[in-house]
Amino acid sequence: MGYLFLFLLIIVHGVREGYTWADSTERLTNVFITNRIGEGMAKIDYHGWRSIEYLCILIICLCKMRFIQSFAVLMIAQFFYNGILHYICGEGFFYKSYSDFTWMGIDIDKKYFTWKTDVLQLIVGTVIFLLCK
Repeated sequence: MGYLFLFLLIIVHGVREGYTWADSTERLTNVFITNRIGEGMAKIDYHGWRSIEYLCILIICLCKMRFIQSFAVLMIAQFFYNGILHYICGEGFFYKSYSDFTWMGIDIDKKYFTWKTDVLQLIVGTVIFLLCK
C-alpha cells in the first residue's frame, strides 16, 4: 500500500510544480489544478493537492517498504510526473523539446533528456518492481 502512496506523492508533486510553471491561461484551462475552486476547469485547488501530498507522506512514513521497490516506484512515477507537469504547462504529455538546464550547479545537456528517456525510465522501473516482488 505504501508504494501506491509513494507513486501518488510524486504525481501530486508534478501537478503542483506544473501549476507553478504554468502561465495564467494554462492555470485556468488544465483539468488537474486551479488556484481556487470555481476559477478554472479543475475540481481541486493548489492547497487541496498539498493536503493530498501531506497525507501521502504520512502514510508512507507508517508503511515499511523495501528500498529497491521504492526506487522502482519512483522511476515509474517520474514518467507521469514529467508528463503531467508538461501537460499543465500546455506542452502535451510527451514533451518533445527539452532544453539545457542546470541541476545543483551542474550544466546538463538536453540530449540526455527526451521523451524516449522518460519512456525508458518507465520500462526499467516497471521491470525492477516486478522482478523484486
